Amino acid sequence: MPKTRIVFPEFTNPYIKEAIKIATERFSNFEAIGADNLEHAAAAVKTGVADAMIAGIDYTSRDVILASRDIIGVKNPRSLEKPTFSASFIFTKPDKSSPIGRSVFILGDAAACKHPNFDQLYDITLQTTDTATKYFDYLKQKAKDDNPKDPILSEEARVETLDSQETPVKNLEDYLTPRVALLSFSTLGSGGKDETISLEQSVIAKVQENYPNLLIDGELQLDAAINSRIGAKKAPKSKVAGFANVLIVPDLNTGNILYKAMEQFGNFTSAGPILQGFNAPVSDLSRGSTVFDIVSVIEVELALNNFETVS
Repeated sequence: MPKTRIVFPEFTNPYIKEAIKIATERFSNFEAIGADNLEHAAAAVKTGVADAMIAGIDYTSRDVILASRDIIGVKNPRSLEKPTFSASFIFTKPDKSSPIGRSVFILGDAAACKHPNFDQLYDITLQTTDTATKYFDYLKQKAKDDNPKDPILSEEARVETLDSQETPVKNLEDYLTPRVALLSFSTLGSGGKDETISLEQSVIAKVQENYPNLLIDGELQLDAAINSRIGAKKAPKSKVAGFANVLIVPDLNTGNILYKAMEQFGNFTSAGPILQGFNAPVSDLSRGSTVFDIVSVIEVELALNNFETVS
């Protein structure tokens, strides 16, 4: 596999230096490139000197986003007047019932788009699903390399899903298939009429029209989306409810609160924000990032650069 060249404008930061050292030893397809400022780093990606950029431990999120937008550029497949960019987080924590030994969720948008309109929420949904697909493909390959036999869900996991009429998650491939839930205070109309509910339902209808094989549903409350017992009760006909692993929130307030709650209350480890919609992979580090956080983001960037979305 060819090396992925990741440029770091904060190359001399001690946390970055230590993370690069660890990642170089851990990932054979990783190559670090230094740059003396954010603009030069973005230009290295723009000109093909680097494949991806990781920044933000010293720079603000605004700095990283603006450099990515103005220099690397934003994809605009639908020729919108204002193309959408967004951000996702990847959450993991140990889970012995999982075929890969950990729970995995992808959350978007949690860092960029404050109050998305129809076009923005549609794009956020597809961008986050694209990130999830590439990362899940990476995890599938990694799991198969570690264990050639396709593991099935443990007995503990099967007991957890007994209340479901039929569990769609039986093996590694099922577990790492994106199941997209648009989150709300309501589940499939239980909350009555609301502008946000109508927006989410319109987005889902459009996504289903354009991508009929994508597993997507909503609006769903968080418990109905990820808890198989509750999902079976609240949305018994849904192929997503109870097993969602891609969570789309209606606005930035919800996304920011949820991602911090998952870290603080749920004991999840996060990697992100992973910026989406740009012409190359970009990650915006928190200025409080640890060496472990940075290594995790490097691994995600390697996954996003080396695994193409399967349509």
